[in-house]
Parts: sequence; C-alpha cells; structure tokens
Amino acid sequence: RRPPRSTPKPSSAASDVYKRQEKYSLCAQPSEMELQCGYFCVVMVKKKETVRKTRIEKDGNIARDDEKCETSTELGGFAQGSWKAHKSTFASSIMGRNLQYAYDLGFPRLCVATSHLESWIMENPQLMAEKRKQQLKQSLEHLGGRFEDVIFIGDMNWNDSKDGLCPIEQPWEDAWMKLRPESDGYSYDAKRNTMLRGNLYARFDRAFAKLKNFELQSIQGKWI
Repeated sequence: RRPPRSTPKPSSAASDVYKRQEKYSLCAQPSEMELQCGYFCVVMVKKKETVRKTRIEKDGNIARDDEKCETSTELGGFAQGSWKAHKSTFASSIMGRNLQYAYDLGFPRLCVATSHLESWIMENPQLMAEKRKQQLKQSLEHLGGRFEDVIFIGDMNWNDSKDGLCPIEQPWEDAWMKLRPESDGYSYDAKRNTMLRGNLYARFDRAFAKLKNFELQSIQGKWI
C-alpha cells in the first residue's frame, strides 16, 4: 500500500485567512497549489453582524429578545446569501493563477475583484510578461462587460520598466494615478526596505476601478 497522502501544512498567510473567517466570508477557498506556494490573493466579505436587544425586566432579570434581532447599520457587512462569488483559473497560467470576485454587494450593486497575475521567471521573462498581459486584458474585459461598478485590486506583478505601461483604457481608471499622481506608489521597494535584497522598486500592486454610481475619493498604500 502507498502511504496516505500528506496534507500540506498551511502557510502563515493561509492560517491568517482562516482565522479571519469568523468575521469574514471567503469568496473562494485557496487551491492546493496556492496553499503549497504560500502566497495568493483572496476576496473576503465582511459578515453582517447582529445585535440582540436586551432589556431589564421588573424583577431585575436580563431578557434577550432573540426573535427580534436587529442589524446595526453602523457595523456594516453583508448578510450571507445577499451576494455572489466567482472564481476561474486563467487558461494561460502555468502557476494556477485566477480571477475571483464577489458581486451584488450592497446597492447600487458593487463588484470587488482580485488576482495574482503570473510571476516573474528569470529563465523566460518575456513569456511571463506576455501571460500577464493576456491575464490582465482578459480580467478587464470580463469584469467590464458584466458590471457597472467594479474595483479590481491585486498583485499584478506589473513592472512598467519591463512590461511597458499598463494597458488601462476608459472607462477603467488607475486609482493611484488618479488620486495620488504626485507619488510613485511603489509597493515593492528594496531601497527603503532593508530586509529585501537588490535595488528593485516597482508598483507591482495595482488598483483599478470602473465606476458609474460611485466615485474614487481616497487611497492608501504600503510598500514592502
């Protein structure tokens, strides 16, 4: 007999995701390949929290009106079943990369999407660059053709100096360039982060938006 197949130990990133599932719902579970690699993107939707009414009766006892639970609008979040999810793997990917999103969020309906586009492989960087371009184009066409309001954020692995300018066209907008054009917005900076080797700096991570009923107001970023 062959020994039982061992289950890969979840990475710290995966463990953190599962811990957050008490307050958030996963758009889609990470694949076995993603868990083994230890890095991946996910969409997490905050769960609707409920507040149970409590009252003190004449005898001093505290009563909870379980059947009259009301949701506090201040807590935010979305009720289970009020939104939908999608996940599909890019046919061109050799790394199991995918596009996933949650949609029908609130009203007007909003879609929030993410992806981790093909990474760099130094043996054939041109091939990986072409795959990234295909995956980005496919994602923008897929999302833009289905939703009026959509935010697409993720690790695009996009380096303008190597890949060329990101092919974003109206009605899509690069949120960082629109709101903070004076800042380089590097999300990877080996010069500032002494834990990284080399001198590479780039805005690998991007945030794109196609909005009809919403507007971009602010954006924040952190480099690693």
